[in-house]
Amino acid sequence: RVNLAKTSRKIACKVLSCGAQWLLTESGRSEDSVTAGMSEITSKLTVGEREQIAKLFNEKVNLHLLYKASVHGFDGKSFHDKCDGQGPTLTVGYNKSGYVFGGYTSEDFVTDGNKKDNKAFLYRFRHAYGLMKFAVQLNTVAVYNHLKHGPNFGDSLVFMADGNKIRYTSGPSYCVNENTLLGGDQNLSECEVYRVEELKAPWRNITFDEWHKQNQIASINYYKLYRSSVPQARILLIGPIGGGKSSFINSVNSVFRGHVTNRALAGGGTINGTKMFRTYSFGNADGKSPPLMLCDTMGMTECTEWGIHSDDIISIIKGHVPKKYQVTDH
Repeated sequence: RVNLAKTSRKIACKVLSCGAQWLLTESGRSEDSVTAGMSEITSKLTVGEREQIAKLFNEKVNLHLLYKASVHGFDGKSFHDKCDGQGPTLTVGYNKSGYVFGGYTSEDFVTDGNKKDNKAFLYRFRHAYGLMKFAVQLNTVAVYNHLKHGPNFGDSLVFMADGNKIRYTSGPSYCVNENTLLGGDQNLSECEVYRVEELKAPWRNITFDEWHKQNQIASINYYKLYRSSVPQARILLIGPIGGGKSSFINSVNSVFRGHVTNRALAGGGTINGTKMFRTYSFGNADGKSPPLMLCDTMGMTECTEWGIHSDDIISIIKGHVPKKYQVTDH
């Protein structure tokens, strides 16, 4: 992400000195994926399993994947490198018997030290059914931390105590036996750790009905630029491959046309759907075009082998790139 951040700062400086055009940036990162090198690491949780996990919490939460043992390593150091100091976390373990199990703590993981946490709990379900939750006993040690192993809940459920092995022993912190929690299978096939982010209520309520929609469309249709010499405001859409730039253009065009349209070719995943620098104006049902033009171009990537280059973007902002210019991978 560092390369994108540097590029964004570089572009922002150019925009401040080129006031003739606008710049719209976007983010295409998924909340349930992380990156290792150039490959995207996705969550193992199925839709049914996510629905089960949602029942563990009293409020709506978002799960952000921090660590995946099959990618980052089945060892304590790899776990602590990714997960220490991340706040509330949910550990999800999988075994070959089909059990999904783990624990939650509202405290930070650290490399050493024990923590009490009356909000902690263990859980398990099998094949997205039979959810069971086991709360920590009040005022007992909920989490043991040590650099040599993974998540350790009450020194009862210990992940990566020996590579991909689970260690479970009965203790005072959690009242559940091994068969109930793991089905007796201590072979860990996968372990994931998610940061748990509470989804708070909206900071304001927005009323958006047909009247408000038509009012906003009218404000765009009759928008007046400050300088009469500039006929249209140009908005350049910049974002990663598959971030939704072309889809956004299609959505805007559909709103103004009054029916679904598909003018801009949309890609997906790691495929660049846009190869040319294109501009799009929008005619409404009356045949009039608002003083607005959206500009679409190739998506950005983490490296320089493919995707649009920052120098290309700066050239577009300066007006040096003609319409339908073929942008090549670098």
